[in-house]
This record gives sequence, C-alpha cells and structure tokens, in this order.
Amino acid sequence: MSRGGTRRRRHASRPARTVVATMNRQASSVLAGAARVPNSAPMKPELQVTTNAAPRTASGLRTITSASKYTYRYTYRVAIPVCILAVYLQEGSRTMPSQRNLPSQRNAASQRDVAGAAQERPLTPAARKVLHVASELFYERGIGSVGMELIAAEAGVTKKTVYDRFGSKDALILAYLRARDERWRAFMEGRLASVQDARERVLASFDALGDWMASEGGRGCSMVNACAELPAPVHPVHQVAAEQKAWVRDLYAGLVGENAPDALADQLLILHEGAVVAFSVAGVRDAAALARAAADAILPRPPSA
Repeated sequence: MSRGGTRRRRHASRPARTVVATMNRQASSVLAGAARVPNSAPMKPELQVTTNAAPRTASGLRTITSASKYTYRYTYRVAIPVCILAVYLQEGSRTMPSQRNLPSQRNAASQRDVAGAAQERPLTPAARKVLHVASELFYERGIGSVGMELIAAEAGVTKKTVYDRFGSKDALILAYLRARDERWRAFMEGRLASVQDARERVLASFDALGDWMASEGGRGCSMVNACAELPAPVHPVHQVAAEQKAWVRDLYAGLVGENAPDALADQLLILHEGAVVAFSVAGVRDAAALARAAADAILPRPPSA
C-alpha cells in the first residue's frame, strides 16, 4: 500500500498530494489508536482489530495484508478512498472551470431538447385526448397546480401513457401552448379573410379579439400566463411566447403596409395586448372595443376624394 501510494503521489498534482498525505497521516493515527484498544473493549464489527499489532514500515504506516492476522478491516475504508480522491483531483485539475459544463448550460441544453422533442413527437389518438384535457386544465387552473396524475385521471388513461406520449410535463406544456396558438392564428386569419379593405382589416382584428376573449380567453393570454408561472428565461415557453407576439406584430405590420411608420405596428400590438390584460385582469368587458377605437384614431385615413 505504501509503495503504491508513493507511486500515485508521484504522478498526482500538488493539491492531490497534499490531500493524500493528510489523509494518510489521519489513517496512521487511527491505526495506532486502534492497536492500543484492549481485546475486551466492545467495538463495532467493522472496527475490531486482531490481538497482535501489525509491524510498521519505514514510513511509519502499518503493513496491511489481506490474508494474515494483522489485517485491519477498517483500513480499507480509509486507504481506498484516498486513492480514488487522488485520481479524482488529478483528473479534475486538468479541466478549467470555463470548460466545465455549468448547471445553467446543462439546463438550457435540456430545455432545448424538450422543445425539439415536443415539436417532433407525432400525436396518436390517445395523445390528442391527453392534450385536449391538459389544455383545458392548464388554462383554467394554471400550469403549476395541475399534475400529471390529474391529467391522466381526467383523460381516462394511466400516467405512464401520458409520459409515453409526451415524455415530460414540460413537453406537454409546450404542446398545449402551440396547439392553442395554432387555433388562435387560424381564428384570426379566418376572420380577416372576409375583409377586403386594409384599414378595415386592422379594425376587424380587434373585433375578432373581442369574440375570442368572450369565448376562449377569459383568463387572459396563455403565453403570458405560462411565462409568469415559469419565469426562467431558458425555459422554452419564453421562446414560444416571443414567437406568438412576433406573429401578432408582423400581422399588423403587413396590414398597415410598408409605407406606414415602423412604430405603428408596435402601437397596434400594444393596444392588442393591453386589451387582453384589461379584459382578464381589470374586468373591462369592452376592452377590445375600446382598443378598436384607439386603433381607429391612430390609423392613417385614406385621402378624401
């Protein structure tokens, strides 16, 4: 042991040699004290020693053998971790802190994996049923208060089925947000398709918003709610929410045309989002109509004939 320990200390780094030397001195002290304990003294089985003391080496440590009466059983619990620690410190010293995989980096990478899996996983009939139930529960009760057990029970499936179809709760949350966003976009585009005048199409978007909130959006924007419940910026719900708001902004930018000021699309987006908050939080039931009137006031009017 002493020879092998010397060899390992020769190749270990300076912090490793210091730790190993300290722990070896502690082990030597423990062995010396244990040898002085009388045979009649009660000890735990793993700490019992033989009657005769083991001979010392030149370094002062007692010789450890595996097939003699001098075997100290508890020394294996000291010597082996010393060697492992030396190797660990030697290997760890080769990696700079900047090269290590930090927790935030691992978290961001795992969240990107969740987002990718949620987009690529195909939906089976059972998965559609789970998604429908989860969407209602997440929106009405909040993401944090709804567990996978409740979703499985309401959908009439096992929890294992939920995880088999979606993999994790985060993936199910993303699927819920994307499905709701797709319904919202289809609803808005369908309402605008029947309006021909560009200016009237902008105003019609607020009419559509009012109808959506009355039937589908009583608890406000699902994207904003999800970001509030999952505030970590690396969580993929923030990317999904940003994409949804960018879509609304691009929608207004396309409706007002290239000749309109750049700020006009942002102003319409703010009116749109403000109406949602006023309706769901402040209880302003005609928030969409008021936002429509404000939009009508800032939209440029066509030149009179």
